[in-house]
Amino acid sequence: MNKLVFESLEDFLKCQENINEGKFGRALGAAALGAALSFGSPQMGQAQDPIGTEQTNQKSNQGKINLLKGIDDSNFLAITKTKHGTFISLSGKNQAKYTNLYPVIVLFNDTPDKFLHFLNEIESFLNSNIPLIDEQFTKTTEGNQMMFVEEMPEFDQNNNSLKFNKSDKNLSDRNNTISKRLEDMREGESGWYTYRYLASQGFLPAYAFPQESVSLAFYESEEEINRDPSIALSEYAPGNYVYYRGSSYQIDSARTAAVEQDLTLIKVLICPSCERVYLGNDAEGRAMCACGADLSLTHPEFAMHIPNMAARRSEAISAEEEERRRLGYEISKHYRAGGHSFSFILSGQHGIRADLYLENKANIFLMNHGARKLDGNLSPFALCKRCGKWLRSEKDIEDHISTLSRKGNCRSNATHEDLITDFGLMHELHCDVLIIEIPLPDRGESESFYRSLITAIHRGLLIAFNLEEDEIGYFLAKNDSHETPYRMIFYENTSGGTGSLASMVERSAFKLVLEKAQEILHAHDENGCEKACYQCLLSFYNQRDHAYLDRHLALDWIDALGEFEINSVESFDQTYYDELLEKCQWGSERVVLERIKQMKLPLPNAAQKTIYDSTAGYPIATCDFFYEPKMLVFVDGSVHYLDFIQAADDYKRKRLRERGYRIVVINVDNLDAGMEDLKRKIGV
Repeated sequence: MNKLVFESLEDFLKCQENINEGKFGRALGAAALGAALSFGSPQMGQAQDPIGTEQTNQKSNQGKINLLKGIDDSNFLAITKTKHGTFISLSGKNQAKYTNLYPVIVLFNDTPDKFLHFLNEIESFLNSNIPLIDEQFTKTTEGNQMMFVEEMPEFDQNNNSLKFNKSDKNLSDRNNTISKRLEDMREGESGWYTYRYLASQGFLPAYAFPQESVSLAFYESEEEINRDPSIALSEYAPGNYVYYRGSSYQIDSARTAAVEQDLTLIKVLICPSCERVYLGNDAEGRAMCACGADLSLTHPEFAMHIPNMAARRSEAISAEEEERRRLGYEISKHYRAGGHSFSFILSGQHGIRADLYLENKANIFLMNHGARKLDGNLSPFALCKRCGKWLRSEKDIEDHISTLSRKGNCRSNATHEDLITDFGLMHELHCDVLIIEIPLPDRGESESFYRSLITAIHRGLLIAFNLEEDEIGYFLAKNDSHETPYRMIFYENTSGGTGSLASMVERSAFKLVLEKAQEILHAHDENGCEKACYQCLLSFYNQRDHAYLDRHLALDWIDALGEFEINSVESFDQTYYDELLEKCQWGSERVVLERIKQMKLPLPNAAQKTIYDSTAGYPIATCDFFYEPKMLVFVDGSVHYLDFIQAADDYKRKRLRERGYRIVVINVDNLDAGMEDLKRKIGV
């Protein structure tokens, strides 16, 4: 029987706090609760001795306390007292729902009064978390069953093909591999051993186990390897090569089951000005971006979530393939707000400052647009729905499909209608994100400065926290500000995360990262490189940035910063800000909203709010922004200078004042005065 150990009430409350905040993978208690769920466990209610003492008599030593009212009145916590401590186990007559649930055991050695308080706390804890754990466990086990089912279509399809072509060694090897994997699934062997499977799916919280993964199977082997989708997007891209156990394999096809179950292509619209991403319905018919850019001429793309892949052994690589490998893939990264954001201000010497935003469970959108070509264009992906094979050129497509006059290479006799063409691969990563906004120094070349500094901070972060290169991702995002043209985005590359970005808002951690960055940048080495080298900023992963990187630009900023402080500010809700931005109808309104953000003023309670006559019910006016209880903000552009519009404005605003509304008019030609008026009237 698994046990949950708390030396004091404080430990338990800390565990509860971590789980409530969603830090499932970092909580000791969450790990123990996760480990308490498994397949084939003993029936609940059986007395067991988790620490080797003699079995206790349930009837005489257990007291039954109903602490699971939110789940079922027939469930209860059974308390067993032994000389080693007090054990609390989940039990009840409604065991069918929890047949795979080990009793959750708590060993609690503390004073009686604290123990009674502890029981009250655990009631609330279980009420809120047991349903969540049960739901997650059900999803995880369903995933196991689905994987078993997913293997069958490919197995059957291969068998049908082998009836007509028994000499196809690749198909024969592949079916032997699938057969062995199916047997392992049934018997719980190899990678399907219960605890190993739960950990691989992210159900058992543990460092470096992603909650979702993309698997790569090999035609010649029963083994599989898994990668987080954000990494697999490039490593397992169609046509790419991976090295495994001394051999080279080429990504050849998507797993048949994955292709059969999800062929959904999602429309992707990316703003060329600010790189904001719109997906699905949000991309349909969109003519303008939230930044004000015209999107009517922007060509939308289509993307598919990256499926599980299969690879074939590669004996030799042609010169064409070698060149294709060198060029790589076009992968873009985009920040989409979606989590809870915390704001901080970094203040240093010489008036240097930076804005830091830490966002939990933000959305990072990653897209592989296709393979780069020698002429600078891209080659989007093409996939055969019949057999799952990736087709990487026009010649591949021509040879693969069957026509009225010739039979193609596809073992399932695919025609052109069976192909999906001209699309990319995508993944949405929900993770911790750290955004750093630093004003561009005087006379600084923006792209070189920001690329050099973000690379230096990333290198310092990896060394300070002892991380691998691919555990923390980073990129520059365009920012709608002349003072700060780029935002530096750092994100956890796996769903479980390392927690390092959350530490970066602490002065000691940020200072350590900058110190390590200085060491990397040869700050104390007179014989350091001229601009950048592979011992400081250059790496295999950032080859496209090499022309921009200059260690002196990063060093100058760090040196000028000197001693600094990091202070938290009132929480800024980036998601709500983006919603307000979406509702703005004119560029002038977006400028005012951006200035509200920069001045750290409270965000409006609404945008484009219509005010109605309370008696007659007809609309009086629509304000650009609304502050509760009764403050209206109107942003006036040049059109409001026209006599008839100005007269209409005066009439409407007079009627609004008569009804008790306070009005702020911000003229875009005198923005500073209008913003100061707003600041004064909202009492900041």
